[in-house]
Amino acid sequence: MIVEIDPSTNAALILTNFHVIEGGSFIDVAVAGSGTFRADVLGTDPTRDLAVLRICCDEGYTSLSIAATAAIRTGEVVVVLGFPLGVTTLRISEGIVSGLLYDQTIDRYEVQTDAAINPGNSGGPLLLRDGTIAGINTYKVLRSSGDVPVEGFGFAISARTLSVHFPRLKDGQSVAVPTATPVPQISAGIYTSPDFGYMLDIPAGWDFDDSTPDRTVTWDPNTLAWIRVRVESVDRNQYPNTAAYTADWTVAPAATWTDYVVTSEDPGIFRSTTTGSALVSGHEFNFVFRNDEGELFDASTHWFVLDGRLYWVNRGAPQAIRGLDQYAELDRKIRLAHVSFKPPGS
Repeated sequence: MIVEIDPSTNAALILTNFHVIEGGSFIDVAVAGSGTFRADVLGTDPTRDLAVLRICCDEGYTSLSIAATAAIRTGEVVVVLGFPLGVTTLRISEGIVSGLLYDQTIDRYEVQTDAAINPGNSGGPLLLRDGTIAGINTYKVLRSSGDVPVEGFGFAISARTLSVHFPRLKDGQSVAVPTATPVPQISAGIYTSPDFGYMLDIPAGWDFDDSTPDRTVTWDPNTLAWIRVRVESVDRNQYPNTAAYTADWTVAPAATWTDYVVTSEDPGIFRSTTTGSALVSGHEFNFVFRNDEGELFDASTHWFVLDGRLYWVNRGAPQAIRGLDQYAELDRKIRLAHVSFKPPGS
């Protein structure tokens, strides 16, 4: 979004998320009614996920103002603008400010909203009814750390943080990416469960959470594609292997899903154990569903039963990512991570 215009040159300064431009060799900005312009990156703050760009030059530019902190209150009506899920025309959703938060680990104030935020909304404005910027739409939460589906958890970087850091970023200051705190269970991109001993590849750049011992999830913060592993105990005498388990059980939709359809099954998949000592037979379920916001997903679940435990290995992604230019590579990354799962070996 354009937040400042230089009156002497008609150059525009743009505020967006760092993850929107991350990795680009060049940045082009399409401005409605004015055309497409090559942008200069003035300043970046990967920690707070901010970037300031400059484009030159057009008399038709208009800008938005950053709201005063006092104007952003719980219950205020807000509007999300953006181009979610690959659409090429502007989409608008409305909600309220659900909460005001501060993340002390990265010194960033955030606005929680129940207005719909989806991939493609990142970097766009969360506006108050007077048209001022309450925040930059940045991410949403689909499931809790306990793997419970949640709704109405969209987040924007608050105007309180924007007003402090925009001036220094437009002046060319950049913040170095802090050294990541290593996760002891991940080595060379491979996660080993400390509680159950299985292994899973974690794609580069994906977020990761194993705070709940029997659930591990990794996800792409830009598209919300995910890989999730869940472990349950089963009766090892009644269910010595996957085939015995699937003779009695099948997958079922979450309570908030609609239009759930299992499109295919394959009882003949296999994985080698972490030690390579054996092959474990599994069962694949492929299905589609809509979440509580009406978004259509493609998903797949692999079941493996071994030594009294059922391992669920799930992958999923919004169908809308098929329209992205990088879809083929993203789809490949998701599928490779999904099949990288290895049950524990003896």
